[in-house]
Amino acid sequence: MGKSKFGIGVVITVLVVFVVYQLYATFYNPISTEIVTHYTATDGIHVTGILIRDESLITNSVSGAMHFEIEDSERVASGGVIANIYANESQSIAASQMDAVKKEIDSIKEIEEYNDLNAIDINSINAKIFDNLNDIISTCSTGYYGNIGVSKAELLNLINRKQIATGEAVDFSQQLSTLEAEYNSLKAAAGSPQGKVLAKKSGYFLSSTDGYEGVLTTDKLTSLTPEFLDTLKPNATEKSDVIGKLVSDYTWYIAASVSISESLQFKVGENLKVLTNLKSNPEISVTVERVNMSKDKDRAVVILSCQQMSAELSSMRTGAMTIVKKNYSGLKVSNKALRMKEVQVTDSNGVTKTVSQTGVYAVSGMTAAFVPVEIIYSPKDNDFVICAEIAQEGQLRIYDEIIVKGKNIYDGKIID
Repeated sequence: MGKSKFGIGVVITVLVVFVVYQLYATFYNPISTEIVTHYTATDGIHVTGILIRDESLITNSVSGAMHFEIEDSERVASGGVIANIYANESQSIAASQMDAVKKEIDSIKEIEEYNDLNAIDINSINAKIFDNLNDIISTCSTGYYGNIGVSKAELLNLINRKQIATGEAVDFSQQLSTLEAEYNSLKAAAGSPQGKVLAKKSGYFLSSTDGYEGVLTTDKLTSLTPEFLDTLKPNATEKSDVIGKLVSDYTWYIAASVSISESLQFKVGENLKVLTNLKSNPEISVTVERVNMSKDKDRAVVILSCQQMSAELSSMRTGAMTIVKKNYSGLKVSNKALRMKEVQVTDSNGVTKTVSQTGVYAVSGMTAAFVPVEIIYSPKDNDFVICAEIAQEGQLRIYDEIIVKGKNIYDGKIID
């Protein structure tokens, strides 16, 4: 009798568990969806680029206190003054202060020229103020502060212009008179320089050198092999009279070490794009100049030429880059949404057969509907694919709602 009751209890327990499971599967079947968006993915090769430029060292043999007339990474014309040499440090300091006061005077005079209130657009000034603030914030986030001084002066100029435009009484006459008196006093204290450092050609001026100026030169492109880059070292010897260098703004090059399989993707003369982390040049246009193989033919160095130059690029020697091979634009679909479905297709000869078709289940009204997709790109190490955007009825469209999580999904299933 006891065994009979135990058996009945086991059967009842199994039945209860089965019923609970069926109820759970029926009523608790969470479905998650997401909205289809447009997306552009980049298929490229990630490299560490080494910049090779036409660089010439700047020397000075005149003794005295040096006062640079241009900022670091600023462009200078051929024959332009890079620095003035003063007899002593106090004259150089006075010259620096004189330059700062001159900028303030120029800024005030520029503001005073905006005296036609009818010609001033307040909304335009406000937009420029916000743009300038955003530029300052973005620049600070990158760690490149070369243009902060210029941005600060522009922001102050815009704020003063807004004050004038809104009718606020702004009288700069006293301030301008004080600054001009200070300028004349500093000019007398600075006196005349006893020497000058002139630019022998145009380019971007850098007050620092890294030792690669004579090692990575534009006339040695054929020798830039993987073995050469493996042993690359800066030149430790530098003349004591070197005060900086000029970086040419003409054709320069990027050398990047790649695998042998990656090197096969490049053709000499091919025009490509390179993505960088630079604020001023997030994308640059390049041309494949050479592909130099290693002795063992297992590695290569691809050399790209470029004719775009900026202050940031002039001061950069190496950096992370992506050589873009192709861009894919289409509909971004999560891998979790992809499903396979057996469908009947008829070929051109009228033969019907069953094939597996890739697609997603989209929410149509309150039901699920299978929609086929054509995958055009599957990014590596990503949880999504790019699908073709086909302008036909029954195809996936932007802003469609698709199911990314759910069990027993089928055509016509009611989505609660």
